[in-house]
Amino acid sequence: MPLADLKLESIAGLPVAHFSGEIDRSNAAELGDRVASAIPDQSGLVVDLSELAFLDSTGIRMLFGLAIRLKQRHQSLRVVVHPRASGLPRRTSFRPSAQMRRAQ
Repeated sequence: MPLADLKLESIAGLPVAHFSGEIDRSNAAELGDRVASAIPDQSGLVVDLSELAFLDSTGIRMLFGLAIRLKQRHQSLRVVVHPRASGLPRRTSFRPSAQMRRAQ
C-alpha cells in the first residue's frame, strides 16, 4: 500500500491535486513530478492537503518547488490545509509563495 495517495482532477478548468496519507522523503519527489506534469500552461494549481496525515521537510520543499515553478510561469498556487494545520505558513514562510486556505 502506498504511503500517500494523489488524486488529480480538474474543477472549472483548474487542476486540483488532492493528497492523503503521508508525504516524506520516500515519495515527495515522485509526487511533485506527477503534480507538475499535470499543470496546464494557462492555469494555476490548487493543492488540497486537508486529508494529509503527515508532511515532512521534503514535502514542504516539494510545495515550494511547485510555487516557484508556477510563479515563473505567472500562475498561482492555492493550498488548502486542514484547520489544525493552520500554523504551516507561520512555521515555513510559505504564505508569500502561495495562497493558503483552511478546509471547511
